[in-house]
Amino acid sequence: MKNPYKEITRIQKQHLTASQVAIQSALLELSRNKKIYEINVKELCQKAAVARSTFYAYYQNIDDLLIEIENQLLYILIQNNEKIMKREYQSKEDFLFYKETIQFVEENEKVFKLFLIEQPNYRFIKKWKQAIKYHLFQRKDYISKNDFMLEVIASATISAYSYLLENPQSINYEEVSEIISKVLSTFN
Repeated sequence: MKNPYKEITRIQKQHLTASQVAIQSALLELSRNKKIYEINVKELCQKAAVARSTFYAYYQNIDDLLIEIENQLLYILIQNNEKIMKREYQSKEDFLFYKETIQFVEENEKVFKLFLIEQPNYRFIKKWKQAIKYHLFQRKDYISKNDFMLEVIASATISAYSYLLENPQSINYEEVSEIISKVLSTFN
């Protein structure tokens, strides 16, 4: 059976220039005090110390920039999960493999908090769910190929990461991994 979520794997690794990195950083910095849709290109370029023409050489608008940031994160999440989903699982300790993904989320805490909690980015969340569904669908030992079940699992997984970001002192990655593994095994 063909994987209906394969489209997400078309996201490519991006090689950014120093200007693109500066523009991305400026957007994330400005979004601390402002809604993303309130940020304009002029103030973004001032914050990034780049010319407007430089911005427009890479992007048509701020949404294009946002998509680039989303895709950077998703590419790494997909790559991390490629390794994860090829493993065989014997016990709950085997599910501690989420450490790599959790560390990535923690290392990029500002943008994940922005996209998941502070200013929910539903496009990013939808793509991340699609990536999770893709990997689960790929697993030979994963019985449930039902879209609704996969949606529930993907949503619960992202909720666990969101909870970790909102409550870092009350939960650790081992607990998050165990919860995610229970969700995965419940529907298997």
